[in-house]
Amino acid sequence: MKRSESLIELSREHHFGLLLVWKIRQGQRLNVAPERIASYTEQMFSELLAQHFLEEERYVYSILPEDHPLRMQGLNEHDELRSLINRIALTAGGNNLGIFAHVLESHIRFEERELFSFLQDYFPKELEAAHNLMPKHGPITEPLWHDPFWEQKPL
Repeated sequence: MKRSESLIELSREHHFGLLLVWKIRQGQRLNVAPERIASYTEQMFSELLAQHFLEEERYVYSILPEDHPLRMQGLNEHDELRSLINRIALTAGGNNLGIFAHVLESHIRFEERELFSFLQDYFPKELEAAHNLMPKHGPITEPLWHDPFWEQKPL
């Protein structure tokens, strides 16, 4: 299904979330110290995902009634991801990195395949109105990072 113009920016931001998932998993495959992966994950969350979640909550999820199952699922997953990032910060990663990667990937797939498709089909006018209110960021770029652990050669 072609993505609505109203959701294209959010879908592009999802690309960076999926890239984060890949980097976490790649770091784990390469046996990179969890602290290094955790530091990057926290930075990406604070620079990209935290604002992305707030914008989705304010402009996208708010289109649906408060008790709608898609709204409740998405908001619960946002809360779970915030909780996981706090645990990652407290524990310097550990097992929480793998859990975070799994939940983030699943959440992005849910939004792309279910939520966005549903909104395009049943709430196109509301989606367009929300898009007109959303802040415009311009092209999203990945923040620079000093430790590209995902490029490390296996030992």
